Amino acid sequence: MRGFMSTTRIDIGTLQSQVSNLNNSATILESALNKNREALDILKGEYAMGAMLGNVIMMITGTIPSMINSQCRDFTKALNDFSNTDAELKNTINDYFNEESIRAVQRGISVGNYQQSMQNAVTEGKAREGQRGGAAYGKPNSNWCDAFARWVLTQAGISNVPINLGAQESMFSNYMHNNDGYQPHTGDLVFFDQGHNGSYDHVGVIVVDEVSGELYVLHGNYHVSTVSGGAVSYDKLSQVCSWDNASYKIADVESYVADNS
Repeated sequence: MRGFMSTTRIDIGTLQSQVSNLNNSATILESALNKNREALDILKGEYAMGAMLGNVIMMITGTIPSMINSQCRDFTKALNDFSNTDAELKNTINDYFNEESIRAVQRGISVGNYQQSMQNAVTEGKAREGQRGGAAYGKPNSNWCDAFARWVLTQAGISNVPINLGAQESMFSNYMHNNDGYQPHTGDLVFFDQGHNGSYDHVGVIVVDEVSGELYVLHGNYHVSTVSGGAVSYDKLSQVCSWDNASYKIADVESYVADNS
């Protein structure tokens, strides 16, 4: 199972601050690297001059003074030290700014934005509780639970969500959980099998109560036996399963957002 697993609300401000700190670190490291290379170039020039002077003295006297030998050894050691520092600085920059690290920050920002947008979408959806019919969601004359779920996800910034339940199931097929210990997030989709035949015939949006942690379902076209055309409803997940004797599976929408950001 792929996915960016988040159990807490992501703080966008903190992530943006981390990006700013990374950018500042990059500037400092790159400056240190440039200064180290400037010093290395100067040292190479001095080493070359010392070696040339030693060769001239060698040609004249037949020997190189011990002072020249000592300076050459010092220059060689310094060159090695500067070269090692150069390599260490480059490795540090690569560690800070490798593609995986940048991608992780981008994913975090995308998920944080999604979480905020989903909370707003859920608030708007709950305000529509009791609203009848699916005309507002693009399905005026048919079952429209999938159209309502699509509307909620679209409000939260997820594009290209299909209006058909089966197509939604396919879209999130790599992110499904079924009694495997997964802890749902607000905004996940829950697919219900009301006939226990392996065919999912109702879909809603999971809402996690922030105080109790209890799972609720925000869904459309529900209570069809008591309301003409069905209505937007907000119910405990356990009650929906009890009323309909339904089994269910949950799609981890948050991980989908992270992987497709």
